[in-house]
Amino acid sequence: MRDTDKGIKNVSVTSDPDLYTRINNIAKGIAAGRPLSEFTKQITEILKRITPSA
Repeated sequence: MRDTDKGIKNVSVTSDPDLYTRINNIAKGIAAGRPLSEFTKQITEILKRITPSA
């Protein structure tokens, strides 16, 4: 990832099929021109599932 964008500081990874589908749907929505702000809550929920606080 850093080869693509030097500004990337953190990367989260999941193998959960449900999360993959949700992330993919968000990416499709953004690619279709929907504003990122529509997905803020979903993205926050997904990141909490991938990286729960200790």
